[in-house]
Amino acid sequence: MVPISPSPISEPNGNQRYPGLDVEAGIQLWRNADTYRSFLGRFVGDYAPQIDALATLTQPALGALLHKLTGAAGNLCLPELQHICKEFQATLRSGQDLQAQQASLQAAFACASASIQRYLSDTTPGEH
Repeated sequence: MVPISPSPISEPNGNQRYPGLDVEAGIQLWRNADTYRSFLGRFVGDYAPQIDALATLTQPALGALLHKLTGAAGNLCLPELQHICKEFQATLRSGQDLQAQQASLQAAFACASASIQRYLSDTTPGEH
């Protein structure tokens, strides 16, 4: 598994400003840009410490984190992160070595976090 690079990539909707973050889909799903912004901001703060501590988690704790992170990434329209989480869950269940998956997850989270921070800096509440 090759880690996702935090460099700009082309999104299906042509978004290179926020790689790994589908803003249009997120606003459509949440139906309120301010609410979406709020939950994006909370996501980074809630999960960053856990991502930093991946190597120290027990297998059950890692499985629980991946389950929650997969759902959160899906709900916040972070497709690459969600995909990596699903792959990591499959690797965890298969009993294979997790080191490459940990690196991929950390890279995908870093990319998503950078895009979220950029989006939050680029916008203000009440605008899209």
